[in-house]
Amino acid sequence: HNLHQPNVNKGHVVDVVTILDNRKNAKFVNKAPSLIETTATNDTSLLLQSVHNLHQISFRQPDNPLPVSWYIEALDKSTSMNETERMQGHVRQYLTMERCYDEMLTLEFKNQKRYDEIFRLREDTVLLAPINPLHEQAEPIPDYLVNECDCWYNGTNDKGALMLRRVAKTHFRGFRTALYLDKSILDSTVRIRNPETFTLSILQKANFTIKKSMHDMPVVPIRTAASGVVSQDCLHALEQTCWKNYYDNYKSETPYCVEIGEESSQILEHYQNAKNSKQKRIKKLDEDNTGGP
Repeated sequence: HNLHQPNVNKGHVVDVVTILDNRKNAKFVNKAPSLIETTATNDTSLLLQSVHNLHQISFRQPDNPLPVSWYIEALDKSTSMNETERMQGHVRQYLTMERCYDEMLTLEFKNQKRYDEIFRLREDTVLLAPINPLHEQAEPIPDYLVNECDCWYNGTNDKGALMLRRVAKTHFRGFRTALYLDKSILDSTVRIRNPETFTLSILQKANFTIKKSMHDMPVVPIRTAASGVVSQDCLHALEQTCWKNYYDNYKSETPYCVEIGEESSQILEHYQNAKNSKQKRIKKLDEDNTGGP
């Protein structure tokens, strides 16, 4: 009801593409089997009733993407996860996004018309309110809109983004290009430490304008009880000092993850510790002139 229906009601033509790995052993950033099993059929039927085109793509993510040493070295050490496995998880996400872009081009060819705007969401997120197109928002209109919370290291939140059509190729294909083909598309002034700063580096180098706003982009990750991390399905907003200023303004059937307050504080502390402990290593990387940010 927040994803597409409000804009369909306003007369906009909305196409939807889903890119999901349907294997039972698919690798997800965050496991959400309870949501997938209970809502997938209903969600699909709701989409079919109102969107112009619905393309559901079963995409087999690579099991072992080729590691990229400079990216692994650059990642912050805020989690206990193996760094190579963490990098491979990011690559799966980037390749899934690129597959989405390919399908968008297919739809444009079918429609014989380019889209005005593209809205991308990760599969483990929910919208607390409808999203208005950029052209309906206050000027100056940005090229790229994200949530202002959980933008670690002053990057850009990677859970959801609304962008003008001209940004799409850079956004959806830039990650694989930068990792494996051409690092010159990265802004060397941005220290890459995670997907948020990686996104910022790509967009800044392309000179796209970025707006961060919770009011205009109220998208938040969700955690499920089935994941074993929380006791009930809840909204997983880590940077609580940012989120708390907005959360009460939105009515959601899914509660805030109160249970993970201590975990959230620990993660934030890990980020700060990682930031402090990496200064010497970052300096050494610069001296070695590795060529990568």
